[in-house]
Amino acid sequence: MTGFATGASTVFLASGADYPDALSAAPIAASLGAPLLLTVPDALPAVVVAELARLGAVDVVIVGGPGVIAPAVEAQLEQLG
Repeated sequence: MTGFATGASTVFLASGADYPDALSAAPIAASLGAPLLLTVPDALPAVVVAELARLGAVDVVIVGGPGVIAPAVEAQLEQLG
């Protein structure tokens, strides 16, 4: 079974390397019916890129500052559209 079978226009993205940001974002993501995906700090893993495409995400909310998720991740998201 795949979550969010009909997709999700908004996705929250947090570091999987340090849990507090993801933990604090979970309630707002849930209240908006948005998935919370985890990434490594300096790049988007291929599985996350594939999931963003599958979901049809339009807006990605990056949780945490540039010390947690590098600007390179934001740049990569911008390149994805």
